[in-house]
Amino acid sequence: MVISGNLKESPFQTLIGHFQDRTGVLELWNMPGLKDCKLWVKRGHLRCIEIGKEYIADPLKARDILLGIIAAREGAFELTYKEFKTPCDPALHWPLERVVTSLSLIEEDITLRTIEMPPPNVTYLISGDEGLLDLNNSFFWKRARPMLQHGATAEQIAKALGISLKLSCYYLARLEWLGAVKPAADVIEIEF
Repeated sequence: MVISGNLKESPFQTLIGHFQDRTGVLELWNMPGLKDCKLWVKRGHLRCIEIGKEYIADPLKARDILLGIIAAREGAFELTYKEFKTPCDPALHWPLERVVTSLSLIEEDITLRTIEMPPPNVTYLISGDEGLLDLNNSFFWKRARPMLQHGATAEQIAKALGISLKLSCYYLARLEWLGAVKPAADVIEIEF
């Protein structure tokens, strides 16, 4: 069975409901600012994202792609129910509805400006006792931490991690709010 349409009439958040207990591929194209992609879903779990002929196994890049799709208000889709052998190795195994709900909240934070996004060229450094924070499950923190030890901007981190500037700024804002990082200009070193 094939369902096709556009994201104006059927937003992405609505489409994922079709995969609750089903298996298939969701193709998306003509989304402004985004590349055409395929989402491989097995019984409600996102297994793989395909951009062109590249399979995205990196969780941070996958979240960034999904965030872009959630924000898209234009584009076309074709949903095909079919069994498949997961093309990604390793597969993502993400509960699609939960991930999309989480990312929708991030998009809402950004859109409604409930979190103040830092300028992309401000240098950030690690501050405080990071051991007090539970950041072990943060894909962004694990990958950006080495850069933040010496100071890095959202632009530098986005480029190094291959994610959007928007997502890099968002995560830095969250880390600043948690007290894990500070703008380098706020870090005062006193030498005697």
